[in-house]
Amino acid sequence: MKKIARSLDDSFIYDLKYGILKNLLRRVHKDSTIDLQMRNNSIDIYYRGGVILHLEQKVGYYNASINQKYFGKENVVKFKEKIINENDIQEWIELVSKIKEARDFHYSTKNTVERDFMQLTVRTNNYEKEIVKNNIIITDVEYDFIGKIDLLALILTRTQKKLDTEFAFIEGKYATSSSTGKSGLVKHLSDIQEFISNHSDEFTLLKDDTKKIFKQKMELNLYNFDIKHIERELTIEDAKPKFIILLADYKISDSNLKDLIESINEDDYPKLDIRFSISSLMGYRLYKNCLFTKLETLEYIKNFSNGKI
Repeated sequence: MKKIARSLDDSFIYDLKYGILKNLLRRVHKDSTIDLQMRNNSIDIYYRGGVILHLEQKVGYYNASINQKYFGKENVVKFKEKIINENDIQEWIELVSKIKEARDFHYSTKNTVERDFMQLTVRTNNYEKEIVKNNIIITDVEYDFIGKIDLLALILTRTQKKLDTEFAFIEGKYATSSSTGKSGLVKHLSDIQEFISNHSDEFTLLKDDTKKIFKQKMELNLYNFDIKHIERELTIEDAKPKFIILLADYKISDSNLKDLIESINEDDYPKLDIRFSISSLMGYRLYKNCLFTKLETLEYIKNFSNGKI
């Protein structure tokens, strides 16, 4: 197995809070359209589902880069790659609007709406002013040690004296994207089922690292709520992890949607609690009580199609 950890070391956290990267963190705080994700010895900053800055920790400096695949043929303005002091990262900060524009132009020619949808989901669920029971908090994006999982999350189950949570994998599928084949739901389910069944120690490490990421993001004010009085008592319940499926922009009367749901045999994945996220109102918010089983989802679709909802 590859290394599980994605949380940052103390020196990286210090540089983000007080050191040469503090203005970068402030820029993230001021702009809700960008999102900072942890990558063990590096961070990725996302905009519209694409990475507009990859910052990797080296000995005595940070290396800044972008991945051109998120921009296609669009020209991306150059910025200093070797970050030694505050002035070096300031160059990227001052150019970020032009970098975002290049991402916008590529987005308009090659619509990556599924990636944008996932970032909007992260933003909506992580920037609540008040944390409440049954909120779902996204801790990681594009987790790539078990195939590539769209999102990892913690479902908050109690907020008195300590914070109990449930662990969740989240996979999003857009109506225009592939839900079958190598990138489909069955492949993701099989990969995670095998991981939990045969790599229990690594799964424990993953859950521990997820708790650490949650606390580090709280420390960096990357969640827009305050639970500092209980964050040290964060627990993950010893239960089946949830595999939450987000199906976006499918026509509810479309036979493809029903076929997709029925293609998943829950008996093949005894280590997972498979759920479908149903939204009762417009938006990207995820709630525990809106996570339906396969049978409940099929019944919901049937009732909706028959005009009973």
